[in-house]
Amino acid sequence: MIGNYLKYMFILILAWTAPGSGMHVAHSQNAVLQALVSKTTLGEGERFRLEYKFNGSGDEFSPPKFDGFRILSGPNQSTSMQFVNGRSSYSISYSYVLMALKEGNYTIPAATIKSGADIIRSNELNINVIKGAPKDKNEGSPAENKPVGGSDLERGLFIKAAVSNSEPYIGEQLIVAYKLYFNFNIVDNSFTTLPSLNGFWSEDIDIKTNTRDTEVLNGVRYNVAILKSSILVPQRSGDLEIDPLSMDLVVQQPIQSNSRSLFDQFFGNFKNVKVSVASKALRVKVKELPSGKPAGFDGIVGEYQIKLKADRTEVVTNEAINVSFEFSGKGNLKNLTKPSLDFPSDFEVYDPKVKDNIASNASGMSGSRIYEYLIIPRHKGDYTLNPMSFSFFNPRTSKYVTLNSEALQFKIQKGQEDAASSTSFIGTNKEEVKLLGSDIRFIKTTTVLSPIGYSFFGSFWHYILWLLPLPLFIIARKLKQNYTALRSNEVYMRRSKANKMAEKRLSAARKLINSGNDKLFYEEIFKAMYGYIIDKFNIPQSEINKDTIRERFISAGINQDLIKRTEELLTKCEMARFAPVSEVSHEDVYNEASLLLTSIQKQIK
Repeated sequence: MIGNYLKYMFILILAWTAPGSGMHVAHSQNAVLQALVSKTTLGEGERFRLEYKFNGSGDEFSPPKFDGFRILSGPNQSTSMQFVNGRSSYSISYSYVLMALKEGNYTIPAATIKSGADIIRSNELNINVIKGAPKDKNEGSPAENKPVGGSDLERGLFIKAAVSNSEPYIGEQLIVAYKLYFNFNIVDNSFTTLPSLNGFWSEDIDIKTNTRDTEVLNGVRYNVAILKSSILVPQRSGDLEIDPLSMDLVVQQPIQSNSRSLFDQFFGNFKNVKVSVASKALRVKVKELPSGKPAGFDGIVGEYQIKLKADRTEVVTNEAINVSFEFSGKGNLKNLTKPSLDFPSDFEVYDPKVKDNIASNASGMSGSRIYEYLIIPRHKGDYTLNPMSFSFFNPRTSKYVTLNSEALQFKIQKGQEDAASSTSFIGTNKEEVKLLGSDIRFIKTTTVLSPIGYSFFGSFWHYILWLLPLPLFIIARKLKQNYTALRSNEVYMRRSKANKMAEKRLSAARKLINSGNDKLFYEEIFKAMYGYIIDKFNIPQSEINKDTIRERFISAGINQDLIKRTEELLTKCEMARFAPVSEVSHEDVYNEASLLLTSIQKQIK
């Protein structure tokens, strides 16, 4: 009987708060993917903007092939959500900056995006590339949108890229550096294209910001600033291209004036001019490793030493021994894998801890990586840990090298307690105890019975259940009004859905952990973190950067350690767009992202 009353009450509340009573969420019934371009006629080498706008919710965006054009930037994704009179609209856009390579008429095919069960196609675009680049008109911006002048530009403002070795072997590290040479006062700057470095494993070298030097080039003294410096390790042989780095600058150009004003004569007369500069593409000829590879060689290139040692070699049974294997030298140490040590079968061996002491600077990557093993002998006797063999290719001598560590001799005495009666050792990487479930169910010793002749009708609970719907209706209506007001608040809706959207992105990343698609995995992690930060802290898409994130985090009361870890994860995801990130497993990156989102949520004031 009570169940019928509760069902009746629930139906009334549901009818009162149904969507038909005034609150609607608008969904796009005619979703369209529209391709837009900033210009359809342009000159060779000229840049233009291409944007795909989708007026709905979709995923799995698939761009076309841009034959005849070079991708300078993109895809850059942005989303927009609007609430008008309780109705919501959602749109998403993907933008590119492209450069025309050669004269001719080109057709950019349709892009596609998945929306529910439908595949939506965009319109095609026709682009006419003519000989020479048309001059841009001055659009009245604070900085005139025209070059300084051919001769001045060449002499006084340019980017130069250089590599330390133009003919490396596969796996041999080299350094690429991008320097800005200038003799103008720069008032503003921004990167427009970063090199993709396809075919290379790469790691950026930390450079000091706001530092400059001087350098004489072709008899002219320039101010020089290092824009970017990276360690590159080629992953395949043949001719590989290092893409240009380009940026937009606003510089002060002196204006020739015949003014007799003492102010103009003393301070000079200048105008701000916007200039786009780019380095030249570099070609690197990567050589195959020579024949005669030794057994066990797995592609390691560099100059290395190895060392195998133990903290003690004479112990009693069930006492722990620390054994360490150290790689040291110069090369891609982060690509080294766990050594295959042949421990005696009577030793219990735990997974090693990895300790890195690796420096990345202008001379390359060098240092050491140590694998520390905890081993426990279970039986007495004399044991030998056989030597470890390690082979690598030395690019300086162009020869293969095989190193062998020393063997370790262990003398194990019987302890006071044998292995069966001793207290078992709980390792940090092994689970010794598992909770399997509860085997005992408690017997109920008391019960509650109703007296004979008891009737629910006319009882206290009978009248309570009849009167209960009225206050519930009042509460439900008030809640509905508050909910409708909140639904029309765009900032509130973005914040309330931030967790849900982040969980959806992380779920997509979770499915990609073992897919082998590094780029897509890190892209989903990046979208989860950036999307959460944008929505939770109400940061406009155009203002999102590291400085803004740090300021909002500090204002929200988030500690410095969490800020630093968030910046490191976002940087790692950004780097993964250009080169594999092999030193960290996808599982660890996923867990770190989940932990960061949870910790940020807890610390927000």
